[in-house]
Amino acid sequence: MQNFIYSAIAGALCIGSSRESSLVGKCSRSRLKVEESHLDSAPVNFFKRTISWVATTLFFAARFSLGEAAPAQSPSPVPQKLDVDTIFSIPLDQRRQLLSALTPDEREKFAEQFRTLPAAGPSNAKINAFFMAWSTIDTTKAIESAKKFPTADTRRVAVEAICYGATREAAKTIAQSIKEFHGALLPAEQKERLLGVAIAKWSQADPAAAAQFLAEVYPDAAKRLAKPKAGDGDLLTTTNTVAANWGAAAPLAALDWFQKKQQPENLVAVRAVILGWWRKDAKAAATYVSAHARTPNEREVAGFMSGAMAEQDPRIAAQWVEWIKEERLRRRTRLGIAEVWALREPEAAGAWSKGLARKEGEEAIGVVASVWAFKNSAATEKWIGSFQGKARDSAIRGYATTIARTNQELALNWVITMQDREARTRLTKVIAAEWMKRNPDESKIWIKKSKLSDAEKKQLLENRSIDAD
Repeated sequence: MQNFIYSAIAGALCIGSSRESSLVGKCSRSRLKVEESHLDSAPVNFFKRTISWVATTLFFAARFSLGEAAPAQSPSPVPQKLDVDTIFSIPLDQRRQLLSALTPDEREKFAEQFRTLPAAGPSNAKINAFFMAWSTIDTTKAIESAKKFPTADTRRVAVEAICYGATREAAKTIAQSIKEFHGALLPAEQKERLLGVAIAKWSQADPAAAAQFLAEVYPDAAKRLAKPKAGDGDLLTTTNTVAANWGAAAPLAALDWFQKKQQPENLVAVRAVILGWWRKDAKAAATYVSAHARTPNEREVAGFMSGAMAEQDPRIAAQWVEWIKEERLRRRTRLGIAEVWALREPEAAGAWSKGLARKEGEEAIGVVASVWAFKNSAATEKWIGSFQGKARDSAIRGYATTIARTNQELALNWVITMQDREARTRLTKVIAAEWMKRNPDESKIWIKKSKLSDAEKKQLLENRSIDAD
């Protein structure tokens, strides 16, 4: 069974592509299409954030790793000379051939024509086409020429084209150059973004050196990234990409660096290292995580691993979490798996949750019912009918929580059939109170006709607390 799981993980994470455009499309489609599930569970929300993080990391790692790859071009005759107005219509390989045939002085004179173009979208396309080609021929000269553009926006366009057009080996030079840009050349926000692009690409050739450079540029990176809802979008993306690339190349060295040589521990990077390792060697990564779940941070990484698996294949994730001995961590990961799985295959998720033991099974059943109700309320009601006792109460609770947002009467009709009087009373109070705010007349009619006790009816009508004695 373990071999099956590891093989499936490896297959699920195979995202290689020969073309950047194809890869970006695949990565975009691989993002989980999260539908509104109406769940307020903290463990599930954590799981959703994990999945979103995984999808973003995979996307940018792929984007930066293949940034120098040229899109497929239709064959066309090589023109006799380059022209500013038509350069963007020439395939990238041919542009590079034509520029290579020029002397350094001729290339610089040609660049002067781009600096006099009017500020507009078409001009940016021409600048991009020129510097994408120049970046692989003489990276240093291309950067120096880009700095001469008259506006910050055109400088940004030129430098960005160099970042994406250059080889991975040249990215080190680009990163070192951008680091020295003063404020008059590029706004701080643009500088940080483009520096991140260069460092991320550099990490494809030498991730250890790129990580060291990143730490020198941002010595407080771990603290910044540890802040709740930290607004470090570019730093986060760069860190994730560098760490994932290092994880794929030398995971143990990368883990040692981010865990021991950065103070405090850069947990964001550690998670990315595991993800990169997993993409390269799923079995080894899974074995490592399974053996390292003693500390709170290690357990968080294990939970993250489960989220990554669920995003690819919930069945694999459901089997993998069986090794987790700590009840709280296992419960949290299973609840997340239940939601992801129910979004895709509610029947399969329902069958899995039904087979879980006791409280964990009851909680997972509630999550599945909540998500399934959003997708198909009739099918959910039929599924609820297959349960008895606490499991049925959990399914009703999940179902009613979702349905109550659009049909309070239907939700309450199900809630009052719950066997657990305390849970029934509490949920009835919540739904009825909300209904009375929206439509007091209809809610009062239902309350008076319902099978609730006289005391419960009175308390609801008077908008008082219902005591479950």
